[in-house]
Amino acid sequence: MLFQAVLWFFALVSSLMFFSAFEAHLFALSVFLISLCLTVSVARALQTDGLSVPRSPLVDVGFAFWVLAFISVVLSEARFESFLYFWLFSALPLSFLVFLLPPAPEKFLKAGAICFGIFISFLAISSLVQFVFLREMLVHDMVFWPLSNPNALAALLSLGLFGALGWLLVAEKKLHSNGALVLCFLLVAALFVSGSKAAFFALVLVLPIFVFLNLAHVKKHWHCMAWLGGGVALLFVVAVLSGAAMPEKLVSMGSELGMKSLHLRFVIWAGAWEMIRDHFWTGTGIGTFFLYYPEYRGKDFISAGLMAHNDPLQFWAEMGVVAPLLFYGFIVLAVTRTVKTLKVLKSDDPQRVMIVTPFCAFAALIVHSHVSFPFYVLSILLSAGFFLALWFWATEKNLEEGGYVIVLPQSWRSQTIWAACFLPFVLLMSVFVAAAGSEILLQRAQMASMKGDMQGFASDVNAASKLSQRMNAKAFILAVSVPMGILESEQSSLSASQKDDLYKQASALLDKAQDLNPRLADSFYQEALLAKLVQKDAEIENLLLEALRVNPLHVAARRKLASYYQMAGRKEEALNVLREGLDWPYRQEAAIGFYQQAAGTFLENGDMVEHKKAMKKMGVYVHQRRQGQE
Repeated sequence: MLFQAVLWFFALVSSLMFFSAFEAHLFALSVFLISLCLTVSVARALQTDGLSVPRSPLVDVGFAFWVLAFISVVLSEARFESFLYFWLFSALPLSFLVFLLPPAPEKFLKAGAICFGIFISFLAISSLVQFVFLREMLVHDMVFWPLSNPNALAALLSLGLFGALGWLLVAEKKLHSNGALVLCFLLVAALFVSGSKAAFFALVLVLPIFVFLNLAHVKKHWHCMAWLGGGVALLFVVAVLSGAAMPEKLVSMGSELGMKSLHLRFVIWAGAWEMIRDHFWTGTGIGTFFLYYPEYRGKDFISAGLMAHNDPLQFWAEMGVVAPLLFYGFIVLAVTRTVKTLKVLKSDDPQRVMIVTPFCAFAALIVHSHVSFPFYVLSILLSAGFFLALWFWATEKNLEEGGYVIVLPQSWRSQTIWAACFLPFVLLMSVFVAAAGSEILLQRAQMASMKGDMQGFASDVNAASKLSQRMNAKAFILAVSVPMGILESEQSSLSASQKDDLYKQASALLDKAQDLNPRLADSFYQEALLAKLVQKDAEIENLLLEALRVNPLHVAARRKLASYYQMAGRKEEALNVLREGLDWPYRQEAAIGFYQQAAGTFLENGDMVEHKKAMKKMGVYVHQRRQGQE
């Protein structure tokens, strides 16, 4: 049992983004560890009294959602990307099963609670340390490390706060209640410095339900709750005086700046709805929202365009109309099951706290998911799986339900059981690790290219392609730089047949990339460059237009198209291409070149309004880049 707890704990720790350069490595390690943990749990259960598989309509709906996610991989135009995201999403059901399948789930759940307590305490303390001593790590005065953004951090802290409150209400010893109270203070303070309004309002909505359903226990521990209420009020005052982001955000919610964030959400949701209309029944494939959204983003001139900031809506866009139906069906069944269980328990029964705590923690996460994307964050999925398992185990025990029991023949030896369990683990992990390894090698190849190590670049790209079984489109796009580089650098010394061979080689690589993932604008841009090299100028315009249709933020394609129009004497079309590109939120360094080109072109044509706009945009971009590097 200790070994499994350690595996789960390290899977949880690995899910954090300590270093962005190793994000892919840590993701692969986390998925590997949680899968190994489940395999060990199954093997040990089969060695004892048999494997008890949870049985409930709720479990059936959850399993159906998991299957739907896999079906979306099969139907996806970008199967490689969807396959990796499927494993990310699988962290929740895997974590859920990890805690329910062992022979003695109660002991494992206690070990999991201790591990999660250590984990969430680290997050709370590190958040406060950053806010007080490492303010250069903050973004707009908000703490986010070691996650990708403040909302994700706050969602995890919210789960921890409900856990700490539950511990406070069931604590029998003064030491335990004081420890829970201190943890509550730390988590509330960390939530304040995260600056997440969404997490705060999810707490405000769900906490009254938590108190009402645990009213007898709240009254029993009224002195601790009074200390907590007074401490939170004091923390709020301290947060105001120290310049924490949360109080200022709450005060300025009705202002123009405060409404800007809400308006942006509506703009993103409008774009997501346009995606849904075009992929209503089957979706685009799990994890592919960021590939399709650029084409639909409309007047969203601010966001990175990676997420819908509404998980049920994104589920629909990626997996079709059945996904939100299953999602909300799961919620209805969870509420029904909770109410049914609480009816058979007395108001002062400690089991109520065991049920209400994870239920409310998960409820707050669901509320939060309607304005953010917690169900696309690995560490949250692993944590949510634990809370869901704790809730299911507590309700199952009180409803006296039984699961499906799988018992192997007594003639099976221990070694046979372990081999039978590890065989599917090895097969599945070999496929997953190869796919994740392909991404890691491509990152390394890009680093080698920037250092001028073309031999290392070519070696890593080839290895990445082989590892992914030639399914990673990005490997082919990077590989095309080799024949195109030869065509460009040795144009005068190559014979016609050599040029034709290199052209066919490059063209085949790009065709393969577009077949594997037609949503990568860079493949069309590279094909336009290839057409220019072999003087097939008639194809250039359509290829660049296709690149901008797939992704209007592709800076290089926009610059190249504007130059193409200028060379062809089509000045008005060139100006329109540059004008349309001024509002997009570029994040690549190439944006500086675009703004310079736009400013110069508008100046040459006497359009001082657009010239000043381009110069202003460039100034803002340079300022933001400097801030990010400080």
